[in-house]
Amino acid sequence: MDDSSVYEGECPSCRSPRRFAFQLGPDFVPPPAYGGPEPSRIIDPAEFLTMGERAAGFAVVRPDASQRDRAGAREAAADAVAAVEEVLKFLPPSADAVPEAAFSSDPGREFYAADPARFQRDRLEAELQEYRQALSALNDA
Repeated sequence: MDDSSVYEGECPSCRSPRRFAFQLGPDFVPPPAYGGPEPSRIIDPAEFLTMGERAAGFAVVRPDASQRDRAGAREAAADAVAAVEEVLKFLPPSADAVPEAAFSSDPGREFYAADPARFQRDRLEAELQEYRQALSALNDA
């Protein structure tokens, strides 16, 4: 069994062919989770937090929303939960915040520099709890 996943295609900007190979962990992780117990080596915590916040924006539905819209909102809420869970993986066990060294992309470092408090443990755990409550409410509706 191959332990990598390969994605190939054309760059939408420059039309150059692209190929990305990702090494997979030993265990399959079903969606909406992004990975195993270790922090990502590809996506940094700011990118995950941005994805979670974007997904949370789609997790809101009106009372008269269709079943399809509700299903989409549930999926978005689950994605928001999974993204913040990924951010929390970057926290060392006794740390109060994600360390600055965890930010590996230029946009991630800029996001962190603009507001390091966004990556404090208590704030991330509160955001995760909020997203879990939203998901639970959508599941109950």
